[in-house]
Amino acid sequence: MGTTAGFDGEGTDQRPRSGDEGPGEIRRTKVVDGLWFLQPRRRRRRRRIGDVVLVHGLGGSSDSTWTTSPRGSDRPAWPSWLAEDCPDWRVWLADAPTALSPWFGSSLACTDAANNLLMRLRIARLGQRPVAWIGHSLGGLLIKALLLEAQTQPLSRKTRGVIFMGTPHWGSAWATRGLWLAHCSRWWLRWLRSAPLLHELRAESPGLRDLHTRYRRLAAARRWRHRSFSEQPLRWLGSIVPPSSADVGLADNDSIPVAADHLTLCKPASRMSIVYRGTVDFLEQLAA
Repeated sequence: MGTTAGFDGEGTDQRPRSGDEGPGEIRRTKVVDGLWFLQPRRRRRRRRIGDVVLVHGLGGSSDSTWTTSPRGSDRPAWPSWLAEDCPDWRVWLADAPTALSPWFGSSLACTDAANNLLMRLRIARLGQRPVAWIGHSLGGLLIKALLLEAQTQPLSRKTRGVIFMGTPHWGSAWATRGLWLAHCSRWWLRWLRSAPLLHELRAESPGLRDLHTRYRRLAAARRWRHRSFSEQPLRWLGSIVPPSSADVGLADNDSIPVAADHLTLCKPASRMSIVYRGTVDFLEQLAA
């Protein structure tokens, strides 16, 4: 990994590999498979104070989760804004093995997926300066599991705060219904039975309760700051992650309801969006 030493970009010409670079003024550079950082091409020479890592949810990706643009048509929208508007923070995009089922791609249980991501972040040498995290849906659970696995390592000790977007801390009734339908179907939903993450996401899952209890204890001890964005229910279908499950339940958490559904919650349409402005404000507070 000969490029690792130049991540700060101070005095280094960080040229992205073929295919990594998007249009406009943002450069997207791959460090290891499934991990990229974003950097303005005409960045003012200043030393960064920290890293912010975005982790997608179930069946998502670093290309599709954070933008309303069709897959492959443009760079991820608002993470690129962050790279421009928060120059003190290096913005990282992570892909995690969170396919709905092994039939559709790489899919690991929550702890295994977290350890997979943790190794890639260690290769990129994150943990040498303050770290902030942004997780959509299952991505927030992966962040919690990762920080627990890394609690004796610099990456956890350097963490300053986490933003959760529609994260089902207490599970989702939709996962429970999906598994019920899979067991009742003869063949057309049978593939859902092999979805390890769907089992873990069911409402009131014992594994989620244990994860949340241990995370709250660690977060309180480390005095991490939190901000939670919760969705509004879909007409006729209700919420995929209701506000009661999206609230991390810590004293320092800002819980913000947003007029968006589960899939659009993480796709702010403009820099004036409450989700985007709330994210920038959170990073500015951490940097103060």
